[in-house]
Amino acid sequence: MRFRRGFLLAGALSWSALSLPYAAAAQSVAPAVAQPTAPVPIVRAIEIRSDAQVNLAEVRELLSIAVGQPLDESRTRRTLRSLRYSGLASEVAIYERPAASDVAGGEKTPLAAVPGAAVGEGVVAIVALWTDVQVTAVDAVGDLGLRKSRLLQELPQRSGQPLREDRLLRGVYRLQDVLIGEGFLQAQVRLEVATAASPATGATGAAGASGASGASATTAAAESLASPPASTAQVTYRIAAGPRTRIRKVTFAGASPQFRDAELLKATPSPPGAPFKKKSASESVERLQSWLFARSYREATVELKAPVLDSATASADLAFDIHLGPRIDFEVQGATLRELKKNDLVPFLGDSGYDEALVLQSIDQIRRYFQEKGHYRVAVTKTETREADRVRLLFEVVPGPRFTLDELSFTGNASYDSDRLRRLMSTSPRRFLLPRSGRLVDEELSADLSNLRSFYLLEGFDHSQVGPARIDERGDRLEVVVPIVEGRRRIVTELTLEDMTPLDAAKVREALPLKSGGPFHRLLLERSADTVRALLEDKGYGAAIVSSDVVWSPDDLQAKVTLRAFAGEQWVVDRTLLRGLRKTKPKIVRRFLGIQPGDPVRRTAILDLQRQLYGLGIFSRVDVRVAPGSEGGEARELLVDLEEGRSRSISTGIGYDSETGARALLRLSQGNLFGRASSISLDLLGSRAEQHFRLIYRQPYIGPFRAELLGSIYDEHEDRPDFSVDRRGGQLVLGREFGHWSLQTIGSFRLVELDPGPEDVEIPRDSLNARVASVTPTASYDRRDDPIDPTRGWNSTLQLEYAFPLLSADAHFLKLFSQATGYLPLGRFGVLAASARGGAIEPLSAGLSPRDALQSSVPAAELFYAGGRTTHRAYRRDELGIRGDTLDVASSDGKPFPKGGGGLALLNLELRFPVAGPVGGTLFLDGGNVWSDYRDVNLDEFKWGAGLGVRYLSPVGPLRLEIGWKLHRESFEDPFVWFISLGNPF
Repeated sequence: MRFRRGFLLAGALSWSALSLPYAAAAQSVAPAVAQPTAPVPIVRAIEIRSDAQVNLAEVRELLSIAVGQPLDESRTRRTLRSLRYSGLASEVAIYERPAASDVAGGEKTPLAAVPGAAVGEGVVAIVALWTDVQVTAVDAVGDLGLRKSRLLQELPQRSGQPLREDRLLRGVYRLQDVLIGEGFLQAQVRLEVATAASPATGATGAAGASGASGASATTAAAESLASPPASTAQVTYRIAAGPRTRIRKVTFAGASPQFRDAELLKATPSPPGAPFKKKSASESVERLQSWLFARSYREATVELKAPVLDSATASADLAFDIHLGPRIDFEVQGATLRELKKNDLVPFLGDSGYDEALVLQSIDQIRRYFQEKGHYRVAVTKTETREADRVRLLFEVVPGPRFTLDELSFTGNASYDSDRLRRLMSTSPRRFLLPRSGRLVDEELSADLSNLRSFYLLEGFDHSQVGPARIDERGDRLEVVVPIVEGRRRIVTELTLEDMTPLDAAKVREALPLKSGGPFHRLLLERSADTVRALLEDKGYGAAIVSSDVVWSPDDLQAKVTLRAFAGEQWVVDRTLLRGLRKTKPKIVRRFLGIQPGDPVRRTAILDLQRQLYGLGIFSRVDVRVAPGSEGGEARELLVDLEEGRSRSISTGIGYDSETGARALLRLSQGNLFGRASSISLDLLGSRAEQHFRLIYRQPYIGPFRAELLGSIYDEHEDRPDFSVDRRGGQLVLGREFGHWSLQTIGSFRLVELDPGPEDVEIPRDSLNARVASVTPTASYDRRDDPIDPTRGWNSTLQLEYAFPLLSADAHFLKLFSQATGYLPLGRFGVLAASARGGAIEPLSAGLSPRDALQSSVPAAELFYAGGRTTHRAYRRDELGIRGDTLDVASSDGKPFPKGGGGLALLNLELRFPVAGPVGGTLFLDGGNVWSDYRDVNLDEFKWGAGLGVRYLSPVGPLRLEIGWKLHRESFEDPFVWFISLGNPF
């Protein structure tokens, strides 16, 4: 038996005694060094030996040594490194013995001491693993004092993890800290670890021509592994919490005669009789201070003395020292105190207390506030009068007249026109539909001038001067003139790239901020070096070095720049190691890796991998990194550390909108079914107008393909303004994302039952109840910056539904729908959003007129309807249409009744602008209509509406209150409608 190579890893705890002889062997034996002339032996068979049960298939995947290949240093080192980082074993060693003979009782001899074998003489490679002790259970018993679930959450050692001594000890200290912090000052925690052994296992990898097998348990490696060590452990924390210390009395010093102890006691969360908690005692200091601030003692300080503890009675006495300081009386003239507090303009009246810096900050904020309202010449003065026990603070605000910024101009800007410079400033003359334009604010103007200075510096004007601005008054109009002295300009006359072999030099030049013939600035040079470094890292050169050299002309205005790159060794992926999986099957996760052996280690690929794994919805933590320790030029392991999240959840929600009223949602879900990353959920939604039941199954792959499978069955009831619809059926969705593209194919079968409203409006009987079988391919392209509340970018969707007779299904039609939405950011003025939607239905019944074919082939519930909070906000839900065609008017009450149509066209334009914090406003223009035949769509028949609204950006999306007016109202129509809803209309 010859010892080929050994690796000692950190053992779990001292009872892993089995590995010690091998650890000693690994440390005492010199690494195998192939003699220059000695041939390397060929592997004829591989045996895997372990002191405990291991997943042999998983071990084999990590082997770089293979039957028929040389047992060289590189393959041996890669195998040891992969097994080490995989977490399958705490210690690893590789032995070899001649394949031709089964040497019973042979000694472990260093390879360096054995003459090299001739080519063709094979060896059996024995991979020996000493596994970690795995924790099967963690428990807390005894007099716990607190809930067990809370105590177990504090422990770093969890069930399913390898046993680690530092985790165990940190758990002891952590439990003691938690219990003492909760008032159990005499708490004691003892640790018990019960271990169990499992039988050793042996397995043969692949036998070569020599016929050697792994059944020879008499080999030295097998004999040493036969004595089973501790393999599993149960961890128990025995807790004796003892009595809980309670507060006996609380005293205050320094606050009388202004305040009685009883008043102060009400302001603390630690009254007598309450449990003594360190956190509550600290909070008492803050609460008392805030309480005193609110009573105008804004310079008050509170100090908690060391608690007096009595272990005999398990009690604690608290004492607070209070220094009140003078009373601060604040008064404001020229404005109301309520207005200032509402806009958070007087921070020294908050929890921070009285401070001169906060007072000065308040003056600046008040000045800005009034300037934003148009009072540019506002004056804010402060008067402070101090007495022994009182401070009188007076703010006098003189708003002055309102001004409108009428013109913004520049002088001395020879290189750039004024329009370009204006686009760099937030200060803007008055513009129609742009809120807050035409207001001059000193703070914003100062920031704009600083921005212009940075612009000129980055354009090479290193001695430029911008400002100070001149402000001229013409009645109630203001003109701002910004003087500019450009000075000299530094440019790059030549940009040379050296040693860019791994990169395309032409593409590098395109990506660089520094351009030949362009401006020079040191920041542009640093950004260019960073850009080259990032491009090299994206090719796998993680240790690349980029240097720069600048040679100046005699006049110091022209620069010759050279960028040099030292790429170093390329990092490529050897294999990807998944760690931390407990329930999830590794082969399922590997389908989503997207990184293959031999691929460069790219930062973008790693980030994409993290996104893919988080997208499965089963991991609470995903950490991807490159394993350290690889020698130069060698492939590297990619370590993927995963932490599985909770698989079972119950969630509830409530909401309201003006169309369906109050609603409630209950969702029950079970994720990661059978460890295969699939999930099932049950959704129950109820409101005044809607009741939904939906059972959904999701699987993020289809066989070996990374495509999502979504199946659902549902039963839905919906009360619309003029009829009710019941839908029951099932749906199967196949989808895949390709970058910004999303492709889906939807197959569905549904039963549709429609109950009409007014008796004097007739709907054909065959349109009321229908069975629809359809296939709907859908393509979407999304370039938005945020799917919930986008501010820039665009997205589009195109879908075509084909309904066909199948079994009992009788609907037969083609339905096309498309939508495109764009978002244009306007800086501080908000976002301009626009949407265009269109649809067409082609009935496939031959020999009938378009209207008759539509009624006979297309159920009424499948037609197009418009009007409402997401389509046209000047009309109630479904009430947009053409009278006598897609809209009937009941003779009894003049109420419009939608009939639906086969053609749809909608245009929406909306300005979303900020008001204050999460509150914003909207101005919108909606237009469109519904036609019975899509061939009749006519822009002249568009109905238009305009309106305004208020938005509140909540964590789950914008909450909207909007009102829309009809611009061309018919006699039976209301002049306006209003909506309350959640989410954007498009």
